[in-house]
Amino acid sequence: MTEGLLHPGDVIHIFLAASIANWHEHKGLASVRFLPRFTFERVPPVGIFPFHYQSENKIEPHKTDANLIFYRAFLKETFKNILLNFHFMNIYVETYGCTANVNNGELAKGILAKNNTIVDSEKDADVIVLNTCVVKGPTENRIIARIKELNHKRLIITGCMPDANPDMIKKVCPDALLVSSHRIKDISEALEKNIDLLDRQQKVHEIKLGLPKINANPYIEIIQISEGCLGICTFCMTKAAKGNVFSYPISAIIHEIENSSAKEFWLTSQDCGAYGLDNGTNLVSLLTEISKIPKEFKVRVGMANPNHIKRMLFPLIEIFKNDKILKFLHCPIKAGSDEVLKKMKRGYSKKDYVEIISAFKKNIPEMTFSTDVICGFPTETEEEFNETLEVIKETKPDIVNISRYWIRPNTLAAELPQLDVHTVMNRSKRMSELCKDISHAQNKEWIGWIGKVFISEINENNFSTNVNHKKSFIGRNYAYKTIAINSSEILLGKEIFVKITSAGPYSLIGEIIVEEKNIQEKKIVQTKPLIKEKIITIQ
Repeated sequence: MTEGLLHPGDVIHIFLAASIANWHEHKGLASVRFLPRFTFERVPPVGIFPFHYQSENKIEPHKTDANLIFYRAFLKETFKNILLNFHFMNIYVETYGCTANVNNGELAKGILAKNNTIVDSEKDADVIVLNTCVVKGPTENRIIARIKELNHKRLIITGCMPDANPDMIKKVCPDALLVSSHRIKDISEALEKNIDLLDRQQKVHEIKLGLPKINANPYIEIIQISEGCLGICTFCMTKAAKGNVFSYPISAIIHEIENSSAKEFWLTSQDCGAYGLDNGTNLVSLLTEISKIPKEFKVRVGMANPNHIKRMLFPLIEIFKNDKILKFLHCPIKAGSDEVLKKMKRGYSKKDYVEIISAFKKNIPEMTFSTDVICGFPTETEEEFNETLEVIKETKPDIVNISRYWIRPNTLAAELPQLDVHTVMNRSKRMSELCKDISHAQNKEWIGWIGKVFISEINENNFSTNVNHKKSFIGRNYAYKTIAINSSEILLGKEIFVKITSAGPYSLIGEIIVEEKNIQEKKIVQTKPLIKEKIITIQ
């Protein structure tokens, strides 16, 4: 027998069983055949109903009036509780990690919401879902601490951690339910049957499209285009969790976009550059088909590794020129030393990365570039780290995601001689200072730009009403530049015309210049380098 929770589909069965109990009592029959798929052992608390699955289920009053009255009263009370608490459980979902994992959290909410209520606070929850990440040591440590903190609640652990290290979770919280990141569709089954759903032997190929979901941001649609990668990076645990690349059909991705009311779509995966290499297509073909969809929207393409970009460089540049594709490229270098890149087993050279960035800048000067750097990789010398600093100076990325190297279990890099923590911290600090200066200089080039900005976020750092009764919002333009705007009106989901008035290292500051209905837009090349400006004409 397997314990579980009452499925909402059994509500009608409870009602029928209560009616049958009354009818049998009236007829004086000795036994009652119970229609649902379960039998109760005890009167449950409101909202939680333990039961046992059986091949044949009966309530046996044993021919006594007392038992029959008990069962009738029990079933009646159970049905009353359901009516009073029409949701079956309050569920809180907490997500860590990458954009793809954020989407997994959206899907988990949508699937679980069919039979339960999704709440915004762990305090209100009967069940807590932790959607985990294993990329960095500090994040994993924070998640483990959360599991310990919440182990008095009923826990479901999903995301990469159950796939990469399920035994560690069970040591911390033996009663937690583990759900593979490849089994998000089945998360309700795990909860109802009180079982783990893992893929220890072989990864399940699950297409995470066309499923119910509750968006983290109602104005942005995250779409996973594939799962897994083709990399063999020596520092990474994600491959152990995700496996080799499994690309979703182009037709399913197109259908997802066509049937969404969002104005901005984020295409994401562990490596967008590897899309289609398992089924005979590629990222360029996908973007080409997306660009043909006859409606207005923008697409942000997620991270793509240099070894895949270099094979389709110029066709990719051409499709990026399409107005539907945001002028934003996330291409991680990780290190600027070829020797370090070889030890990382990244599959490309410093020259490859520089050529990619140079080609994009030549063809689309206003591109926003994002990259990733690991500081303090095992055996990295000072000279090798300086090579990374130099390539950052040369290519001038707008955004740099800087990570200190952390040992990840069961990786080849963990077996290499490690650098001392002070060296790693020092290098991270120097890299951060350099990247901040470069980003600030790049952002200043946008001062004076005028154009459309799509507002998709509240500026959480500055949302309190100021003396002018204005609130702060975050929007992005066609080059995916982050722009903060103050307004007395709620701007979320709107596209407005903005003039950039100042710039910081991490965002631009803009002001609304005129109502959109009074503007005709013309695009020209500005005299400042690298930027296109939009000139307005007041009617």
